[in-house]
Amino acid sequence: MKKYLTLGVIPVIVLSFILQTTSPIQAQAQTETAPAFCYTFTKNLGEGRSISPADAQALTVALSNAGVWNQEAPITTYNDMVASAVSGFQEKYASQILTPNGLSYGTGYVGASTRAELNSLYGGCVSSGGSVGGNPQQTQCPSGYTCTPVNQNPAPVCPPGYTCTPVGSASSPSLSSSGAVSASVTLDAVSPLTGQTTQTSAVPVLVFDIQPQNGITALTSITTNISTSGTGSVTTAYLYANTNGALLATAPVQNGVAHFTGIFMQMSANTYQQYTVKVDTANANGLTITASVNTTSGYSIVNASGVNISLTGSAVGYSIMVGGTLGSPIIPPPTVTASNESASVSLDASSPLAGPVYQNSSVPVLVFDVTPNTLADLSNLTVQLPTSGSGSITMAYLSQGGKNIATTTVNGNTAQFNQISVTPLSANTVYPFTVRLDTVNPQNLVITASVGSGNARIVDSGGVLINVNGQATGYPIIVTGTNTYSH
Repeated sequence: MKKYLTLGVIPVIVLSFILQTTSPIQAQAQTETAPAFCYTFTKNLGEGRSISPADAQALTVALSNAGVWNQEAPITTYNDMVASAVSGFQEKYASQILTPNGLSYGTGYVGASTRAELNSLYGGCVSSGGSVGGNPQQTQCPSGYTCTPVNQNPAPVCPPGYTCTPVGSASSPSLSSSGAVSASVTLDAVSPLTGQTTQTSAVPVLVFDIQPQNGITALTSITTNISTSGTGSVTTAYLYANTNGALLATAPVQNGVAHFTGIFMQMSANTYQQYTVKVDTANANGLTITASVNTTSGYSIVNASGVNISLTGSAVGYSIMVGGTLGSPIIPPPTVTASNESASVSLDASSPLAGPVYQNSSVPVLVFDVTPNTLADLSNLTVQLPTSGSGSITMAYLSQGGKNIATTTVNGNTAQFNQISVTPLSANTVYPFTVRLDTVNPQNLVITASVGSGNARIVDSGGVLINVNGQATGYPIIVTGTNTYSH
């Protein structure tokens, strides 16, 4: 299951951002990491999910180094104690993990942002690869390898001018493990859905994944097609690697094309590497942008032998409108493509019963269940909050498994949750979600929360929207009032 969180970096401050964040992160890695410990986390981890011995051992060390776990008690399963420690790690590095995603508290789930921070501390396994073209290079060899000059037998991919050989050995590993011949590109589930924004620079328009088959590869260039309609133009495009938020390349947009070159991004075999495309606009006023990855030309993905491999598939983003009148019609996102994929929404038995509540903040008003018939993610959610009486609602919180996964302000009587950080939902499993609210000056403020089939966007593992059926309407909750409702 792919679930990532996109890091938003405005291009005009990229250099400043890197200068401010790289040094402390490296310093933390130097002070918190034992010299021999180097590990790259490639899988999302969470409660109820299996954890490999290697991941468990590495997570034990990482959490212990962060001061939130006792290294003498090795992790073997991902239970609630591990989730609590992960939450502590996320809150320790809140500015890198939580803040960019609009979260205040740890989720206890090791997703893309948490893996990126773990890998910034412990990944990379840098060896003494020297320099390329006079510039110091961080080698891209996996653990147990070192980069040596070319003219050795080919091995896992290195920066231009180097190849990898096993440490302490003059021979290279068999190309059977690194001789990739193809890779696939797909739209990622977190790619921005159709909508409008007043942001004119660094507008995220596309998130796509590349997965090499049967070997380690490196992306060195790729073309993005950017079609537009309406008033305004797209001037510059930016390509980011979402594992670490690094800006990989910048390209002018000419005749609807941005060609990113000068990239060197290593990708492991059979593992998704996520990329984000952002754009700058000029004079945008109702400018609709649709970005896609060109898989037929203008790309270069090389295998261990330095041979370019084929790229299959496509990633076409949803239409994003910049500026213009709010509510203007734009092309909706695609509907379901597989008729056998669906999810149901229903009221959970534990949802608060009608009655008075004598608290103003974090008032529980609704517990609803989501049950998909396929591996899926809850991507966006709208909660309807009709009220009567005196007072108002200010903030809404969405939690799952006791962990806050999204926070939003309440606009009118609607709470729109975006960028939800939720553990992937397994097929045919019931997942309860809780909605809580903050109120102001409530006096007999009656709130009836509901979620309907048209209010939840759920995507399958390929990022395709699936059908959502059902309704969950909570019981009337009276904040600081008198209960006039029977249970």
